[in-house]
Amino acid sequence: ARRRASWFIGWCVLFVNWCDARVHASSMLASTFALAQKRRPLTMSVFTACGVVSTGDAVVQLGRDGEINTHRNLTVASYSGLVAPFYYAWWKYLDQRWPGTSLWPVLCKAVANQGVTVGPNNMAYITWCTFWSQSGSDDDVPAPQVALERIRSELPSILAASVGFWMPANMLNFMFVPIHQRILCMSVLNCIWAGWLSNVVNSGRWGCAPTIDDTRAKVVVLARRLTGTHEPI
Repeated sequence: ARRRASWFIGWCVLFVNWCDARVHASSMLASTFALAQKRRPLTMSVFTACGVVSTGDAVVQLGRDGEINTHRNLTVASYSGLVAPFYYAWWKYLDQRWPGTSLWPVLCKAVANQGVTVGPNNMAYITWCTFWSQSGSDDDVPAPQVALERIRSELPSILAASVGFWMPANMLNFMFVPIHQRILCMSVLNCIWAGWLSNVVNSGRWGCAPTIDDTRAKVVVLARRLTGTHEPI
């Protein structure tokens, strides 16, 4: 019995030491990350947005399709990394324009952010995804035409959904999250949004939107009507 007790105590001590080492390593990693965010906020915003959004999109794809489309994953991650420095600078300006975390300045910042960034950002995202989905293909339909058709057909529903999702998210972001941690916080939330939006842009499942092939077919039909030809374009 004593041997069993000593064996059990020994394993408990080892387990506690292992947990303590993991907690210490995680704490050091978090401290290093926070320090890097403060020293190099723009650079870290790029890496943070790319990493978090890429991970989130990979999880969404695995959950839906059981596999990861690397081209799609790199497309959404690269876009998030490109716009992250702009958002950091824009949020910093909003903090200077309406300082404080009470309800009125937070509401002003959230409304301004919604009005200025949501429309252009979603149009740019659709264009970016459409362009890279067209790259390397043998399709003769120009990517700008497909992107314009997708913006016309999909943007209204995306904007309507973004109000319900991003207005509360932005208010919480401006009210509780320090400026150097906002990219991380919003990137985590963006995983949910980007998962849905990426499905809107890259597929027609769940009834969200027509596929790129559907949109391309509409453009082809329109071009044939304008040119008066029935030959394949």
